[in-house]
Amino acid sequence: MDGHNAGQLHGRHLQRAPPARSLNVPYTLTLPIGAVEAFVLIATRVLAVLATSPVLGMKNVPVQAKLGLGLFTALILVPVITKDGLPAGVDVSWTALAGEALVGALSGFAATLAYTAVSFGASLIDIQAGFSMGALYDATLGAQGAVLERFYSAIAALLFFQTDAHHLVIQALVQLFTVVPLGTFSLTKINPELLAQIAASSFVVALELVFPLMVALLLADIALGVLSRVAPQFGIFQIGLQVKVALALGALALTMPLLLPRLHALFGGMIGVSVAVLK
Repeated sequence: MDGHNAGQLHGRHLQRAPPARSLNVPYTLTLPIGAVEAFVLIATRVLAVLATSPVLGMKNVPVQAKLGLGLFTALILVPVITKDGLPAGVDVSWTALAGEALVGALSGFAATLAYTAVSFGASLIDIQAGFSMGALYDATLGAQGAVLERFYSAIAALLFFQTDAHHLVIQALVQLFTVVPLGTFSLTKINPELLAQIAASSFVVALELVFPLMVALLLADIALGVLSRVAPQFGIFQIGLQVKVALALGALALTMPLLLPRLHALFGGMIGVSVAVLK
């Protein structure tokens, strides 16, 4: 390099690097606070509904599936719920989160209360027919259940999806946000009288579902009682249980076509009460 000509190499100028300077690129990630708050509140309500709703809230449904379905549903509902904006003063606080969780839990509990008519009615037949002596674990309810109770619960769970009742759950969720907007829940919105009516009507529906079987088994009990008085040497207690089991299964096969429309109507009413429980 020529000593007297700085910056030159064999008569050519060297290309000097530009001076170092601070990297100040304006790059920020911004998210609309309203949408983020709405997603958190909506997800809280949806997850509470899924945790307490029938079929979807059963214990044998994996927690990961419930969590994924709830978050995905909440993400879809955000633009639907927030298209008209959020109510004034709505923010993500512990009070707001607790209110949304309570709204979802009450809605799901009301639907489950109506859904229990299926298992309750079947348990009456199990007791009357003698199936309750062989109770087994019912995976759909996460508890002990006899043969017919487990059978009715499985049929109801299958019909829940076959009749697209899970679509009605999504519709009820959207309606629930109309009845109780985000962040506006108060205890005065709970309708305790309707909860009592749902419990009473569930008992009536349970009797309607299994009424033909109960009548058949009642007539069998009367006939066996008369026969035991007329001919006690037959040992009615030994043969009576087998007769009642066979009669219950035969009556179940004959009345199954009548059961399916009743379950379909039950699902429709179940979704309605899940919204009406909050006023």
